[in-house]
Amino acid sequence: QKIHAEGYYIDVDSSNNTLNKKIRDGQLAQYNYILVVGAEEVAANTVNIRTRDNERHGTRTIDETLQEFATMMKEYK
Repeated sequence: QKIHAEGYYIDVDSSNNTLNKKIRDGQLAQYNYILVVGAEEVAANTVNIRTRDNERHGTRTIDETLQEFATMMKEYK
C-alpha cells in the first residue's frame, strides 16, 4: 500500500501458486521489477527485489526501495 500511495503501479499475485511459480509468472508478464515478499521478508518488513531477467538486487526495506525508485526516475529524466 505504501508503494502504491507513492504513485507506483503495483499488482499482487494472491493465487495459490508456489512462490517460484508466482515469480516466473511475473517474469513472463514482463514486469520491470518483481518485489518478492515471502515469510522471511514479512518477518523483517522487507522486500526482495528482482528484475524480469531474474537478476536479484537484494533485500531492502520499503523505504529504501522507494528511495531507489525515486533516484532511478530522476536519473532517467
